[in-house]
Amino acid sequence: MGVRMRGFRAVAGLVLLGVLVSGCADDVEPRALPSASSQAASPPVSPSATTSTAREIAERDALASYRGLMQAWVDAAKVANPDHPALRRYAQGEALKIFVTALFGNQLHKKVVLGEMGTDPKVVGAVPIDGPTSVKIADCLDDTRWLEHKKSGGLWDNKPGGRRHTTALVTKTKAGWKVTDIVMQEYGSC
Repeated sequence: MGVRMRGFRAVAGLVLLGVLVSGCADDVEPRALPSASSQAASPPVSPSATTSTAREIAERDALASYRGLMQAWVDAAKVANPDHPALRRYAQGEALKIFVTALFGNQLHKKVVLGEMGTDPKVVGAVPIDGPTSVKIADCLDDTRWLEHKKSGGLWDNKPGGRRHTTALVTKTKAGWKVTDIVMQEYGSC
């Protein structure tokens, strides 16, 4: 499947390297029994009201990494810099290769991308359920206000951007949560 990503010449054959099972579970951490004095003073507070589960923490951290990568992409595309350090902070593997290759293409063609990209990611799956090491994120990227320009000035072309369904796999690595794969569908897919 060919995919045209804003700021990219052509990226083809993107394949999500993992199928994550979506689901919910009662991730309740055990808690200590309250002391006699605290039982008399107030009712016990549920653990979910006071602490985050391992799943909630993993989902939060994976979303932060995905958002960080999207911002790094916007920043790197402003100057067509495939060596932008934040790219490697938030991505590795196939995802990093896709972004770096595209930015090299922009650099070669003396193209930059300016403006704002809209994003609204949501977690759609995480495995294993109780202590996720992989999180699947779905987004509807909107690049209608993120336009390709010639480095010398002026628009690159008059092709409008749009909204596209995007799926990312974010994996817990020794260096933290990183986007390891990403698939962007055609314009109008969301």
